Amino acid sequence: MEQIIQQKNQIIAALQRENDELKAQQASAQPHPDDVAVDVLATAMKAKLALKRAQGFNDWTDPLPHSNDDLAQSLVDHLAKGDPVDIANYAMFLYLRNGGDSLKKLAPGNRILRRKEVEEITGLGRSTIYEHMAKDTFPKPVSLTGRAVGWRNKDIQHWLQEQASNLEHQFTDNPA
Repeated sequence: MEQIIQQKNQIIAALQRENDELKAQQASAQPHPDDVAVDVLATAMKAKLALKRAQGFNDWTDPLPHSNDDLAQSLVDHLAKGDPVDIANYAMFLYLRNGGDSLKKLAPGNRILRRKEVEEITGLGRSTIYEHMAKDTFPKPVSLTGRAVGWRNKDIQHWLQEQASNLEHQFTDNPA
């Protein structure tokens, strides 16, 4: 019995030494580049927020003037401006407010397009769109209200990709 206790104590001591060595290695190790990058971005985010607070913009925590949908739209709008720090700040606002659903609504594939926009995107006229729909060669719209319809953006984008692929095959199958 005494021998078992002695072996147990030796195992515990070995595990403790191993644990101490691991802690020492972690303390002396260089931080991972991901951690450094996050720290750099966080510093830039804090600086930008401090500047904006000094300019009077400090009410993102209040949902009355800025709903999650408003913040999500601002994030999308800032994509076009190209400032990753602003984008990160809006993402942080939404993250802390559990606003992911608001972003999902704005995802390009989830948008509903009205006929005029479908015409602009595809270059097709109204009658051509409906002719193709009758032949099942164009996406069908979804009902929005009693008479209003719209097309899922993802369906239109898929159709456009198919058209481009068909054109590509025509040229590769029948070289001039």
